[in-house]
Amino acid sequence: MSSAGKIILVLLWLCCSHVSKGQDTVTLLQRNNWDSVYEMEKFARYHLDASNTEEDRYAVRQPFIQDTDLYKTIRSQYGRKPVTAWVRWIIHNPLPYDEQVLLIFNRMSFMSFYYEDEKGVRFQKDNYAFVASVSKNKRRGFEFSVPAGKTVKVYVRMRNAYQNFAREYPVIIRPGEYKKEMAGLLHIQRYYVYTDVLFLAIIFFITLHTLAQFFFNRRKEFLLYAFYSGCVFAFFIFKFDEYPTNDVFFSYLPYVHKYGNNPLSYLMFYAYYRFVRTFIDFKEIAPWFYRVIIFTERLLLTVLMADIVLAQLNMYPLKGMVFNVVRIYLIGMAFTGIFLLLRTGKPLPRFIAVGSGSFVLGALLAMVLSWLLKGPYIGRFDPIICMQLGMVIELLCFTLGLSYKTGLIEKEKIATQQQLIVQLEENKKLQEELTTKLESRVKEQTAHILEQQKQLEIEKEQQLTLEFTKKITEMELQLLKSQLNPHFYFNTLNNLYGLAMIAPKKAPDAILKLSDIMEYVIYDCRHDKVPVEKELKFINSYIELEKLRYDDNVTIELKVDGAAAGKMISPLLLIQFIENAFKHGLEQYKGNSYLNIHIGIENGSLRYESVNSVNGSHASASGGVGLSNVKKRLEIIYPAKHELHIHSDEREYRVQLTLQLN
Repeated sequence: MSSAGKIILVLLWLCCSHVSKGQDTVTLLQRNNWDSVYEMEKFARYHLDASNTEEDRYAVRQPFIQDTDLYKTIRSQYGRKPVTAWVRWIIHNPLPYDEQVLLIFNRMSFMSFYYEDEKGVRFQKDNYAFVASVSKNKRRGFEFSVPAGKTVKVYVRMRNAYQNFAREYPVIIRPGEYKKEMAGLLHIQRYYVYTDVLFLAIIFFITLHTLAQFFFNRRKEFLLYAFYSGCVFAFFIFKFDEYPTNDVFFSYLPYVHKYGNNPLSYLMFYAYYRFVRTFIDFKEIAPWFYRVIIFTERLLLTVLMADIVLAQLNMYPLKGMVFNVVRIYLIGMAFTGIFLLLRTGKPLPRFIAVGSGSFVLGALLAMVLSWLLKGPYIGRFDPIICMQLGMVIELLCFTLGLSYKTGLIEKEKIATQQQLIVQLEENKKLQEELTTKLESRVKEQTAHILEQQKQLEIEKEQQLTLEFTKKITEMELQLLKSQLNPHFYFNTLNNLYGLAMIAPKKAPDAILKLSDIMEYVIYDCRHDKVPVEKELKFINSYIELEKLRYDDNVTIELKVDGAAAGKMISPLLLIQFIENAFKHGLEQYKGNSYLNIHIGIENGSLRYESVNSVNGSHASASGGVGLSNVKKRLEIIYPAKHELHIHSDEREYRVQLTLQLN
């Protein structure tokens, strides 16, 4: 007999056996490839339990009916309400030997399996578990035996059929044939499996390498980058486990395997934005986009939680709509960010822009190809390869960007260390000079005290000793204060020395002014903040002291506006600018020189402005150590609360300082 005749006879026999056993009975055949013979959906009968409380012995005695679209029925009758569905298959074995039968269900279906024969209904197993000890292929299969010439019934209980029902399932097959089919499918897909394994290996290596860099450098960018690449690895190993032949990691986590696609993608994009925000200073590039990134991070965490909740509430249409809207929003965010990064023209942002652009283009290409090339992609090109390629390019660009930034930071460290060494050497020289001068002054003061002590009477010896001890203590305080303010003392003593040489008659008044100044420096300046009135009085005394050194051709003016009562300021902050004006301006070119100082206090802010004439050859004077120190003090004491502008040309030197006092 020809092959065509055999097929016709088999089909006639199959039809007759179906008629003899009823429309809902599956009659096993003595042939291979059961999964291509039986459409098991047509043999399924259903019983819906809206109360979700029926026990198995009661439920299996209820009438079971055929329903060609159970999903639509549940949705139209019960909406999003969880409904338990009992599904039944009757299987008859007319063969003279026992048959092993394997029913394969969808990997995302959670259900309980029951078996009924002449002995009654017996519970077999269920696949409800957060962590499973078997792979998804074992978990979703129900294997049982049908004795020769016997009929058995198989029941499946879906506690929430809306979530667990899957069309075109189950597949019926012999266990041995199923293993053979899986082996053949794995052989067909081997090159794509190799590609996926290579891709995952690259991502895994990048993650380990970045973690190692973090442990060596302790920089936040490396930790966030490792977090991002780890999320990428988790997402794609999840996609890898979706293949029926692969059981790696998430196959053993049924709930993650069922609900994890959208949350893992949200988590991956959250990690991306968290890394990029730290790696690139968007506050400088586009402050508004930085705020948008913060909003996007919070949005992704919100929709991640919402996706899980919507899935549990059976709100799958809304869940899908939210996913699509967020995906469109992220595409817009990606193109906007890439444009802003490329516009900077800097190497570091370009690494991020090129990497992000590669991933976005790869993802868009994969999406378009998935629309054009309908799945499943068994044995042929899978569009997700485009997305994987884009992701590899992105991570390589990010890795190169991190290396580039690390190199820049190392160069800055070396330059900073060199500057610090130079500064330390200068400080050491100044300290040595200061120590020499202070030792000389201490010796002079000590000699004076000893001479006075000899002139006192013997009965006052104890009192003199106490006074001597007090003076020693004061000298120690003076020494400490001199060490704290050496630059001010040097310039003031040098000015006094110059005045004594030029105009000796003015020296007594100058010494009195110097006494007032030193009283302020020694006693009032012990505190971190002093009243603004005392600082202004100190400045006025200093200017009056300096005026004694100049004739009428020099114009020196000080103007103070506003109410200083109740305001506090760091001591000796403004004197450096005034001292610099005298030293590098009026001192260098006295003829027709001028110095105009205006200090205004308003709304809790102090505005200082000074303009002084300079000689053309000294127009670029930097002010030396004093001006450098005051800049550092402003950065430390008033961070982000001051504005300092210094401008000089061949004729004038101008200083403008705005300070928030409170």
